[in-house]
Amino acid sequence: MDASSIKINGYQIKSTLGHGGMATVYLAIQESFEREVAVKIMSAQLSSDPSFGERFLREAKIVSRLVHPNIVTVYDVGVQNNHHYLSMEYIDGRDLKDKLATISLFHIIKVIKEVSLALDYAGRKGYVHRDIKPENIMINDEDGRAILMDFGIAKAFDSVSEMTQTGTAIGTPYYMSPEQAKGTEIDWRSDLYSLGVVFYQLLTGKVPFDGDSAVTVGIKHLTDPVPDLPEFLQATFKPIIDKLMAKSAEDRFQNGSELITALNQINEAELQRLNNEFVSNTDRDSGQQINHYVDTPVTGRTQASVDQDATQILQVPPPVGAQEKKSKTPLIIGSVASLAILAGAGVWFNQASKESKDKQPQVVTIEEIKTETAVATTSPTVEKQPTVALPQQQKLNELQAQSQQLEQALEQGLTIELIDELNQVQKLIAILDKNHSSLLAREKKLKQAYVELTYQQIDEGDLEAANKTLYKKIRRHPETEHSVTVLKLKQEIDKAFRISELLSEAERLFENDYLTGDGKDNAFYQYQQILKIKPDHKKAIQGIEAISARYLKLADTSVKAKQYDKAQSYINKGLTVTKTHKPLFDELQNQIDLSLAEKAALKKQQQAKVNRFQGLLNKAKNAYDQDNLIPPEENNAFDYYQQALKMQPDSSQAKKGLKRIESKLAKSVPYLLNIEDFEQAEDVIVQMQKLYPKSSLAKQLKAKLTQAKKASADASAPQIAKVMIKGEQFSSLSGFYDGTVNAKGQVYVGIQFKNFGGATTILQAELYDGAKTTKLGTTPVIITKDTGTKVFKVAGPVSGFSSGGYVIDFIRNNQRIESTRFTVK
Repeated sequence: MDASSIKINGYQIKSTLGHGGMATVYLAIQESFEREVAVKIMSAQLSSDPSFGERFLREAKIVSRLVHPNIVTVYDVGVQNNHHYLSMEYIDGRDLKDKLATISLFHIIKVIKEVSLALDYAGRKGYVHRDIKPENIMINDEDGRAILMDFGIAKAFDSVSEMTQTGTAIGTPYYMSPEQAKGTEIDWRSDLYSLGVVFYQLLTGKVPFDGDSAVTVGIKHLTDPVPDLPEFLQATFKPIIDKLMAKSAEDRFQNGSELITALNQINEAELQRLNNEFVSNTDRDSGQQINHYVDTPVTGRTQASVDQDATQILQVPPPVGAQEKKSKTPLIIGSVASLAILAGAGVWFNQASKESKDKQPQVVTIEEIKTETAVATTSPTVEKQPTVALPQQQKLNELQAQSQQLEQALEQGLTIELIDELNQVQKLIAILDKNHSSLLAREKKLKQAYVELTYQQIDEGDLEAANKTLYKKIRRHPETEHSVTVLKLKQEIDKAFRISELLSEAERLFENDYLTGDGKDNAFYQYQQILKIKPDHKKAIQGIEAISARYLKLADTSVKAKQYDKAQSYINKGLTVTKTHKPLFDELQNQIDLSLAEKAALKKQQQAKVNRFQGLLNKAKNAYDQDNLIPPEENNAFDYYQQALKMQPDSSQAKKGLKRIESKLAKSVPYLLNIEDFEQAEDVIVQMQKLYPKSSLAKQLKAKLTQAKKASADASAPQIAKVMIKGEQFSSLSGFYDGTVNAKGQVYVGIQFKNFGGATTILQAELYDGAKTTKLGTTPVIITKDTGTKVFKVAGPVSGFSSGGYVIDFIRNNQRIESTRFTVK
């Protein structure tokens, strides 16, 4: 669309800044402020959707409330001349894609942290960007600040199917999270995954997963591990990238704040060394002028501001009649800051004790405290307020009594509910009397109670609860966040989580017989990592001994089966793990040595077969990892596994490999059906039927393909939704119609149609007698719209309509699309 042809009141469109599938962005002057702005105008294809406009305006207005230095500011939204437009801040700079080859490591860290700030802020407000990629991150030329663009506009669309119908997609395949690729529900952690892809690309110059189609890339996001970084960056950044790009959202950083904290913990000297190597022998900027440090976002408020807000509320006189209107409904308030929000609701706090009602302090309403304080502080010129219901000292006494009850309950057993309740009561006491004698001592006890409960939960293995308790402590007492006690607790929780993860992984690998080997994917390595953290960890020691015992059993079984090479391998591995079972391994070794002399020739033959078989499995695995799954390509996993089965028909590895190939092929079909790529989906199913003749999956997928094709065809086929026939002229199809008509020489037919395409179409209305033995006439009907209604006249027989039944068939392009009967009285 030519910039000069765009007319929006209040804006002078100057030039085109960029163009995409959904919208075009123009540089414009906002006349009221005489400032440069960027005006995004949505495509005509989207604007033509009747339901799009309402969603666009609603979502855009909500997104305009996202006010943050690292999110582009939205100024205005509206519709003019059939253009849905969005006016926003004009950023004088370049997008991150243009800086991939020149950006320093320091600047990369700054960008990732600042985008994390934006995502943390938006995530806490319930927003998901859905399309994090370098093109949507602008770098301000003046200060190097990262600014996130196009935030939330994707929320104007309700589903993946709707997006594909308009020729677009939610997200970009290279940066999609696994849950986006599967089309399941997403939250802000999906954006963190996409940010991880951007981070990887900035560090390596390429995206982690690439392929010749969106399907291939999507499958890799779902199944493939994150590739390694350059060796010099691996140790520092690989753990962070792996956590950002965890397949499960639960295993990722849970918010931008956690990611910033992790990046801030990187040693500055180490970061300086890595930056020097990163920019050396390249055209990259040195980055020395970049200040990459960013504070973790503060999600709570200071106690001073809370007390000030609460005091202001207490000092506001209640309106006349407040005594009659006030509510007595109790409610637990998450923090004193909530008081400012809930003041109008007239509620104060909830009693937590489970004792009898007559022993409880009375529930106090906000209006009572507001009324009392107002009477004490209002000048004589203020109109007299209603009588005070409860004296302030009595309220303090009641709160003090409740506080003592809760403190005694805590001595009997720590729970997070009791600690939170005591914390709330103490804050209420502070509002009424900030110098109350009990505050300081109980505040210390509260802090210690959070600490003790956290340690207790760590010892019990309830790490999620421990993490939540520590978070609550930091939120309640933000000044302790960087204290030695809190830092030590964080370390203990991190160590406990790490040990739990390692132990779980070790047990999983052990169950799958991944006992030892090179790299990390074996139980022995995982147990070793646990012992590095905690040298006396009993389960890790027992696990290593179990590996040795497993090898001992495998070796014994192999000796009895005269599989001496395999037995020797198990013996060697078992002795490498631990010496606990050495005498038993030595006995097996003697048996092998006695037999090897007689079996030398057989051993050589068997070894060659084993090597050939293992080589096929390795080739199959490599081909599988490279997505070379099935013929006709050479070097494919299916052929290698088939060859392996010919050598060892009972090979579980080969059978599992073939099953994995079938499963991987099957998983790609629903995605292809979802994007209506029926041709490629059918190719996959045909290959499955050929290679897996007995596959029930292939039959199921074939049925789904047929259903999907039919549903797609039915949804877009021309239809006549309603027919009404009368003996006189009419204009509306509403009202009652029972199929009977008073007619003589002619009838009037009204139809409601859709999916006619918009081009001029001739619809033939063919009139028959009730038995359809005689055609009585044909009336051509001209249709010029895609959807609408049409009323036209149909002439009857020459002699006129006699009483009885008649049929009208509607024919389009020689095909009957509707048939209706009516009766003439």
